[in-house]
Amino acid sequence: MASKFAHAMRSVELALAIPLLPAGGRILELGAGDGWQASILAQHGFTVTAIDVAGVTAGATQYAPVTLYDGRTLPFPDASFEAVYSSNVLEHVKDFDRIQAELARVLTADGVAVHCVPSVTWRFWTTLGHPIHAAKWVLSSRKRAASPPDSSQASDISRPLVDQRLLRLLRLGLIAPRHGEHGNLITEHYLFSRGAWKRRFEQTGWQIHAIRPTGLFYSGNEIFGLRLARRFRGSMAKILGSSTFLLTARPRRTRA
Repeated sequence: MASKFAHAMRSVELALAIPLLPAGGRILELGAGDGWQASILAQHGFTVTAIDVAGVTAGATQYAPVTLYDGRTLPFPDASFEAVYSSNVLEHVKDFDRIQAELARVLTADGVAVHCVPSVTWRFWTTLGHPIHAAKWVLSSRKRAASPPDSSQASDISRPLVDQRLLRLLRLGLIAPRHGEHGNLITEHYLFSRGAWKRRFEQTGWQIHAIRPTGLFYSGNEIFGLRLARRFRGSMAKILGSSTFLLTARPRRTRA
């Protein structure tokens, strides 16, 4: 379920991606979640088909219809779309090679793929801020546990279980988990690099046209939430690096 913070960051990234998409074109959004970005694309005159895998947690609000699929085969005929867009999704795709082949299949001959992907900057600062994020979460959990809505007897019974869970979370709070479906916490600091993304796409049959930083700094911990202004995040990106890249690619078509 996307937060207000995630919506805010995605909206900035999408605004940078929209000029890279064919005006008024048929767009496939991969990993659409609650349909937030699909709704924005539709407002800009695109014909949008949004898809995501079954089992994704839906938010309280669904902003646009989202078709569910099996995570391997796109339920569309060949050459159905003039562009593909995804936002911070590809690192979560288990069968990356398969999906890349499917995306190429459903694109028209002159179709383009635009993907927003996380960078090493995002991975590093998310790793660094994880203990703070975990500590805040545990403290808020303790406060909730200290004031249960049930009787005092029910509280006495459940408290050992709550304490065990929180102690485990405290231990886990010192080490950030991996973010995507490939590698681990350490290797993600390489897998999210510009060069690594470029190689992965080229190895799956794509020709890279550009990999450009979005000029937006944030981490996955939302430690400061929306308290940092967009301009300040831009200034931070110039110093620390952009948290995401916009990658533009086209399939390498073989001549008959």
